[in-house]
Amino acid sequence: MCKSFDSLCSLIPAELDTNPTDVTVYVFVNKLHIKVKLLHWQSGGFILYYKGLEKGTLQFSKYESSVLIPI
Repeated sequence: MCKSFDSLCSLIPAELDTNPTDVTVYVFVNKLHIKVKLLHWQSGGFILYYKGLEKGTLQFSKYESSVLIPI
């Protein structure tokens, strides 16, 4: 989870073949599911939200495995 704006932005077109400056919010989660980053483009630049849990893990609904990018 040490990747920042530039590293995360470069993963999006390389792995998902999409433009990181579209309206999508991209979600990156670490292997232990205790940290999450959200990357979103807003006019003028990227916004990066970062959350680390003190206890417990993040739970997600079922998702398409083809959209997973190891970071």
